Amino acid sequence: MRFLLALLLVLAPACASDGGVEGPDDDRGGEVDGPAVTRSEAVLGADRYALVRWTMTEENRRGTACGGLFVSDYTVGDRIGMGYKWGGWDDVETFLVKMGEGHATGTGGYVDYDVVPFDCVAGISCTGLVSRAWRLDHKHTLDYPASPDIPRQLDDITRPVADVDFRSRERGDLRRGDALMNATHVMLFLYVTRDGYPVVIDSRSEGVALRKTSWGFLDAYGYEAIRYNNIVDGPPPRGTVERPFAVSSRNGRFHARGNTRDAVSMRIDWYPTDPSRREQGPENVYLLDLDRASEVTIEISEDRRARIDNDVFLLSSTRTDGDRRAVDCIAGDDRRISRALGPGRYWIVVDSGWDLPGEYLIDVAW
Repeated sequence: MRFLLALLLVLAPACASDGGVEGPDDDRGGEVDGPAVTRSEAVLGADRYALVRWTMTEENRRGTACGGLFVSDYTVGDRIGMGYKWGGWDDVETFLVKMGEGHATGTGGYVDYDVVPFDCVAGISCTGLVSRAWRLDHKHTLDYPASPDIPRQLDDITRPVADVDFRSRERGDLRRGDALMNATHVMLFLYVTRDGYPVVIDSRSEGVALRKTSWGFLDAYGYEAIRYNNIVDGPPPRGTVERPFAVSSRNGRFHARGNTRDAVSMRIDWYPTDPSRREQGPENVYLLDLDRASEVTIEISEDRRARIDNDVFLLSSTRTDGDRRAVDCIAGDDRRISRALGPGRYWIVVDSGWDLPGEYLIDVAW
């Protein structure tokens, strides 16, 4: 059996929606493993593993308890994204503790746990990541039909997503928080870019990260779209034009954390302040009501090392033309806007350029 799994890992990538308001998911049923999870909880849960910051040391390359039997491919230095462990499903806090204790990480798909002690290595596998994102009580794994000693498989708690055909690029009912799985790998689906590429979060040999894939790749490697039986839409999402986040404060200061990877809105792609720049990724929309003339300053910050690129725009309305261009854009910038504004209603949009969405901090003062 070990030879079969190793062969599959060599032959295919190892665990080495345009957003908007969704309708009810009324066809749930079948076996589950834990409480219901919303689509936003699944996406943002997986993203915690993609954004964890940690430092790889020489101890982590070899593992203080591995008895000299393992050497990681990872180099020493600062890293973003949890390290990979074949068969692992450490949570973020446990992983950080184990890294500090000198556990190894970064196994790839070649480790032999008859030789290397399983517990001397830390990290998360592709199935571990999806299990954590779906808030399962237990780790479920890929569907190996010839392995009766694997008690929990993803097929047991999922069903196929309707009307998906990767060959013809038909996404059917595929929604954020669903998964894409084949015989050797599974990925959590986020959204489809304007130019037609699926965006996923997965754990593979180099670690957990946000990545683009393609319909052709998914078709060629036999992926199917699956849905966890206990995933739910949750309340109508915030951060859209219809339900913006409210910028509210009694002392003229607003501070919040946001994340455009939970792609609930992709309504605006262009802004007249810089018509050559395409903001085709997901956005978050905020509403600011001013009761008096004010000097308004808006700032966002993010970790560019994590391949995140959000920009900020100030609008006097959310009107768009047929090209998804914001008609009434007052100002835009990578990081900071400062404008004298009269009383009235304004919208602040944090938009991800060229499909590099992610976590950010926003500060508004007036």
